[in-house]
Amino acid sequence: MTPKDTSTITITITDAMERTMSLLGSRLTAMTPDALAAAISTVEWAHLPDWEELDDVEIAKTSALDKMGLKGQLLIITEASYGKGNGAFLLDASDLMNFINEHLGKYRECFFNGDVVIVELEGKHVWLFHHEGHWALADVA
Repeated sequence: MTPKDTSTITITITDAMERTMSLLGSRLTAMTPDALAAAISTVEWAHLPDWEELDDVEIAKTSALDKMGLKGQLLIITEASYGKGNGAFLLDASDLMNFINEHLGKYRECFFNGDVVIVELEGKHVWLFHHEGHWALADVA
């Protein structure tokens, strides 16, 4: 089965930061896992051993990202977001696994190649992946 093409919209990192600050009700210095964890302060990290040996879909499944129940519109920042002409990605949560699966082919960068930030804009959850192999789901409601 071939995954469906995921419909994504891109916005600037600045716009992504403004939307996230509005959701959190606090100021951010950057759109990184470290900056968001500092702003949320109740983040509990889990370690993902040997994450560099796994492909993107395996990382999503091993960290249970595919089972988190994220809903509505997601704001996503990966290393590819900083590439020329990209930015932060907006997509429906139902398209998340397809987006992860397609990311390498579309952006020539693994989804989990470095820091990843996923902000659930309507449900008030933030999922973080740190470039050292740690992940966290934070409730910001």
